[in-house]
Amino acid sequence: DSDRAFYDEMNRRLQSLNRGVRDVLFLNAQNKQTIRRLVGPLRGIGIAAAAILDLDVVEEGGANWKALLDACQVDDSRTPHLETERAYLSAAFSALPELAGGPRSIKTRGINALSPADKARAEALLKELSAYGLFLVPVGELESWLPSQGIRQHGPDWVVNIFSQIGQSEDDPNYLRPGDDDVWKFLDEIADWVNNSKRLGTD
Repeated sequence: DSDRAFYDEMNRRLQSLNRGVRDVLFLNAQNKQTIRRLVGPLRGIGIAAAAILDLDVVEEGGANWKALLDACQVDDSRTPHLETERAYLSAAFSALPELAGGPRSIKTRGINALSPADKARAEALLKELSAYGLFLVPVGELESWLPSQGIRQHGPDWVVNIFSQIGQSEDDPNYLRPGDDDVWKFLDEIADWVNNSKRLGTD
């Protein structure tokens, strides 16, 4: 639910500038495995339901990954290629040196933790998935957005501290206005997919 609240607020700020996703409802799907159970039926009745997942979904593979692609109506002809790239990136992240007991790079740094060549492959994969309304967080996870705010907590504590730090009114001197990168760019890309009448992934 922390993710839902954060994305809703960031999108609200974008809407004040005529950006972001219009007429949107952010839903909490509980976990990666249940997102497909919301996305598939919603798309089936004509709703442009986008899926937002942490980057570590690339470590899943198997039936869960295939079911997610199916829910997002990814063309079957693309499935083998996407699986190859997913498996490659999963191995690339696994090969990164990690501190014992410390946060994993895939969660804290996302694709920026990879070598230039592997990062380029990751960007290509994320771009193709986003064409079907399947958006993986490139920085890893929710708590890796807005690093300039210096919030290091996780989960609900992170959201509470972010909200207390970025102001709630445009009259607040601490009010954080949208930029052109980071989470703002991510939500604008989702809006582009939703607003595209020729988008892939919906009937």
